[in-house]
Amino acid sequence: MNLGGKKVESQAIISRYHPNHAISWVSAGKPKVREDWRLEQKPNGTLVGFTLAREVEGWVIGRMLHKITRQKKIEHDLDRMLAQLKVLIEGVNRNQMVGD
Repeated sequence: MNLGGKKVESQAIISRYHPNHAISWVSAGKPKVREDWRLEQKPNGTLVGFTLAREVEGWVIGRMLHKITRQKKIEHDLDRMLAQLKVLIEGVNRNQMVGD
């Protein structure tokens, strides 16, 4: 995954999985990162919900500065990843419909 302009690789433990509805995982190493993804069918497509929680070490001011400076870059990367996910999912759904 590319996050904040850097390639990030990690191992994760899946903590919740409901096929076609939700998946959550927690990173196995440091820093601790938790991701929650939710999918909800809507008449015009799928609503995707995403929550990212990351443990940032250090003093309170350092954590605040890290959050402020990284938030915009992470939002941009997530928007791009969600757009790619949308194209992939819609392509799969379209191909399944054609093959039926």
